[in-house]
Amino acid sequence: MFGSRSWSSSSSVQTSIRFSGSHSCRTPGYDICAETATQLSARYVRLSDDTTNENEWRDWWNKVVYLRDEKNAVDAHDRATMIAKITAWTTAIRELGEQRRG
Repeated sequence: MFGSRSWSSSSSVQTSIRFSGSHSCRTPGYDICAETATQLSARYVRLSDDTTNENEWRDWWNKVVYLRDEKNAVDAHDRATMIAKITAWTTAIRELGEQRRG
């Protein structure tokens, strides 16, 4: 579904990040945090697209929504929380990749 989309510039991505949540002043750490959440969300969406089971599809989309809310709750100046989220989300991305290969 999303594999065939292409963007002419990154401005649409930057706009969506800039106006999501209550983060009026982004930081480089927050940008990394948001990008990691986006990568994990993309994995969840891909897995939801790959299933034909309605319950599994719903489970993956619940994860997408929960992750969106979790990302939006991160304070753009709370370095410790951002590091914890980046670590957890990177681990989840790695584990999903290993499951796919294994």
